[in-house]
Parts: sequence; structure tokens; C-alpha cells
Amino acid sequence: MDESGRNDGHGRSRGKISPILWLTAVFATAHLLVSMKSSVRYPRAEDCQNRDDRYQGGGGGDDPFDEMHRRLYAMMMTNGRPGGDRSSAARKEYTPDMIPKSSGGLHDSDRMLLGRLYRNASSVFEFGLGESTSIASYVGVPRYSGVDSDAVWVRKARERSGANDRFHFTFADIGPTGPWGYPENNATAKIPYSYQTAPLYDELEPFDVYFVDGRYRVACICSSMLHAMSRGANMSFVLFGMHDWGREWYKVVLEVGDIVHESKHLVVLRARPNATKSNIGKIWEDHIWDPR
Repeated sequence: MDESGRNDGHGRSRGKISPILWLTAVFATAHLLVSMKSSVRYPRAEDCQNRDDRYQGGGGGDDPFDEMHRRLYAMMMTNGRPGGDRSSAARKEYTPDMIPKSSGGLHDSDRMLLGRLYRNASSVFEFGLGESTSIASYVGVPRYSGVDSDAVWVRKARERSGANDRFHFTFADIGPTGPWGYPENNATAKIPYSYQTAPLYDELEPFDVYFVDGRYRVACICSSMLHAMSRGANMSFVLFGMHDWGREWYKVVLEVGDIVHESKHLVVLRARPNATKSNIGKIWEDHIWDPR
């Protein structure tokens, strides 16, 4: 009870606070606030400028997000180690009995051709994951990226490549798919973006070999050529492979590519010297929605 005989509503009595205790509490609180203010370091204008410079590529005026993306890309390429050398991966020769064979339609001559190409390549991009991905892992491709429209195949490819942190996999969400990754609704607007360009757009450097063994093969050969050109590749050295070459509807790519290697079911092309971005883009436009 206080002097008026009231309690605090919880059955606890409220008494008077000693003036000495009250003053002590006031001074302690004031001292705490002053000490906190003196210990807090507020950002200064020059600090903000330095922070901005960090995202300007050394004063180059680049967009901060783009600069951030380039830094993280470089970190991935060197496996997170400053000055890391991605070319140090152990390289091995391949023969068809080295890894389990799949039912994806590769002939032994196709496997041998891929093994040679990948063994000598410093970088590989694949549309469609499978046995070829395992070959790339086995021979020790230093830099690899691949995309598939089937999430199960992406998981399997990751598992088969083991703890290979040089390999980067992308699942292209093109909606529900059936056998061999074909879309159930080929009119879905996000398909061309998700499958044909988005996986390549994030790749800041060209690849030595682009291998197409998934969906939208003609369109993907064209997007691969345009990616290599846009990233400053020497096109006389870049190779473009395609599986199931015997299918007549794929032959249109010969308008912009010359055959340099061929096996049972596989062809390897090099962009023709007179192939232009406009020529390639026209073929791509005509085949955006062809899932074969």
C-alpha cells in the first residue's frame, strides 16, 4: 500500500522513491547516453565516397550492380581463392569404358569425339545435361556451365560430377515438361528467355566449346554463336557441337557454320568467316519456338 492506501493493480504496494536514488538514476542514464554517442562512428561523406569507389571498378563509372556481379563471377571462376588458377584442374584422357554409358543416344564414336574436344578445352557450355556432362567432369574441364529444363537431370548431373566446384548448373524453368525435357505448353512466354539466353547472359567470358543436346537446338546454336561474339571470342577457335545431326531440320545451321568434325550422331561446327550477327539472329528468330 502507498500513502493513499492504493496498490499497483497486481497486489504490489507502491512506495515513494528516495530523492537520492532518483538523482543517481538520472546521472547514470545521462552518462550512458554520452558514452554511447562518443563511441558511435557515424558515416562521413568521404567514407561514402570510398564505398562508392569500390563499386566503380576503380573509377570506371560502371553500374554498382554490374561491378558486384563481375566480382562474384571472378570469385567463382577462381574457386573463391584470390589469384586462383582455374586451369590447374587435373586433365585425363577419355575412353568409352571410363564412365557408365547412358541411354541418351551417344555412339562410341560420339563419346570419343566429345572426349577429345573436352580434354583440350578450357571451358565448355552445354544445353542439355547427361553423359556428356560426366565426360566433361572426367576429363577435368576447368570451367563448365550447363542448363537443362528437367530439374531431375540437373540434380543427377550435379551428383555425377561429384564435388566439382568448377561446374555450374542451371535449371531452366520452362513450365511442366514431358519426356526428354519437352515443354507441355510450348507457347509459354518465358521459354525462350529461360532456356536460350538467360543461362548464357550471366557468363561474362566466352567458352571454347558449346554443345547443344537439349531442346531448341537450332535456336541454342545461334544463341551460343552470338554469346561468343558478344564476349569477344576469337571465332576461328570456338567450336559448336550438336547431337542427333542426322535430323534434317538441323541442317539450317550450315548457313552460318562449317563442319570441322563429325561422328556417328554428332557434328562440330565453326562459325563461317562471313557469318554475321544479323544472319545468325535471323535463323534464331525463325526457330525461337521450335523445341526440337
